[in-house]
Formats: sequence, C-alpha cells, structure tokens
Amino acid sequence: MPTAFDRGVARFTWMMISFILVMGPAVLLINGLTKHDWLEALLFAVAVAVGLTPEMLPMIVTVNLAKSAVAMSKQKVIMKRLNVIQNIGAMDVLCIEKTGTLTQDRIILKRHLDILGKESDDVLRYTFLNSHFQSGLRNLLDEAVLNHVHLHGGLGTEEYAKVDEMPFDFSRRRMSVVVAAPAAAMC
Repeated sequence: MPTAFDRGVARFTWMMISFILVMGPAVLLINGLTKHDWLEALLFAVAVAVGLTPEMLPMIVTVNLAKSAVAMSKQKVIMKRLNVIQNIGAMDVLCIEKTGTLTQDRIILKRHLDILGKESDDVLRYTFLNSHFQSGLRNLLDEAVLNHVHLHGGLGTEEYAKVDEMPFDFSRRRMSVVVAAPAAAMC
C-alpha cells in the first residue's frame, strides 16, 4: 500500500515527465525554426530534456529521510521503512497504547477507573465478571483483568452465576454477559 510520501513522489515524477514531454518538442520546434539546423535543434532539445530530469531526486529524498531516521533513533524511535518518516511528519493526531505488549508480550491492568476518573471497585467487579463468565475466546485484556484479580485478591464474585451471554456484535462493538447477583448483594 503506497504511503502519502510515495504518492507525493509519484505525483512529482509524473509532473516532471509531462513537463519534459511538453518542453522537449517545444524547444525542438523553436530552435529548429529559428536556426534552420534541425540536427543541432534535436541535440539541444534532448539536452534540455535530460537537464530537466531530476536525476538526483531519489538520492536527495533518501538522504533526507535517512537523516530524519538517525534523528528519530536518538529519541529512541525505530523506523522499519524510511518513507514512514514523512507520514509521521504529516500527522495531526497520534494515538498510541503502550502497555508492555511489545516488550513483555503481555498486558497488565494498572488502574480501574469510573467515568469520572476515580478508582472504582465496581468497574473492576463488572469487568471481571464479564471476562470470567464469557464463553468465547479471551483476548489479552480479559487475561489482564483475570490475572489482576487473582494477584490482588478476590472481589467476592464467587456466588455470581451466569444467566446468559450476548456474543460479540460488530454494530455494538462489545460482548456482554448477564449474571445473577447473590441474594445478599440484592438487599
């Protein structure tokens, strides 16, 4: 899949080719009609076309991208492909998620917050119940929640029972589990 940088270089290349295709014959005609030496006019038109060709463009682009890669590596950023650097410079918003997946190949649950940004045991309880009782494949987030609860103590969820499950739905973008709360929790 071509990046925005690749598309930009291709656009510039086609613009230069079309400019050469227009200028070459124009120089040939003007020079040939004014000097009446068509062989010299042809050689001059070819020289103009070759002079207009940006032969150094690929090298200039590669050197500048390599310099950018070196500068990024000093900031501890690794680039697999040089043409990605231009796309990073063209970004308005960058959203990342770094939880140790690359370095440790696992996700760790650090905090469980409600919509106000406050630590909430209810959020952890509901998340744990959903992860624990689902019958489908568990993803890395489910495993992180289950490991967190097992490491930091139970939530008193042993008496909950699964009633039903709504599988993952692409329009809702979630899966849900319906559980019955213990009788003491309903009072």
